[in-house]
Amino acid sequence: MGLGSKVKPPRMWDSQQYWLKAKAYFDRMQAESGGAADAALFAAMSLEYFGRAALCSVHPALNADPQDEGAHIIFAFGVGSPKLPKTIPIHSVYARLVKIFPAVFTKEHQDAADHLAKLRNEEMHTALLPFEGLSEAKWLSGYYDVVFAVMEGTWKEGP
Repeated sequence: MGLGSKVKPPRMWDSQQYWLKAKAYFDRMQAESGGAADAALFAAMSLEYFGRAALCSVHPALNADPQDEGAHIIFAFGVGSPKLPKTIPIHSVYARLVKIFPAVFTKEHQDAADHLAKLRNEEMHTALLPFEGLSEAKWLSGYYDVVFAVMEGTWKEGP
């Protein structure tokens, strides 16, 4: 394949596919009748996918882990295939959104998103239950602020 050849970025990092996944978790959050804990977990998960959709709308390489001699970045351009393609950590996604969409995705949005990501990580990687007893007042308005900022920065009505 010559350098001038156009290759298609991988579907697994397609912005529309991330958007659809984010929407699926958003719908789960809204439908959750089991309590605020489950809704907050689904919200945190949807935020990750909304953020990755926004990055990938610019280019999937922004979502790629720079390690392994750039294999994941090269993969994001549709070349090669690492054994297990890796993305950047979620805190890096939010930091990049601040840099790419500074007029609409602010440090305050990054802080709100990072807070939910931290709770999600505690949920997934520890024996703690950080969403149990978490008041919606502590996360819901910040969540919607972040979602609206991502949408304003990337799409007006979805991808």
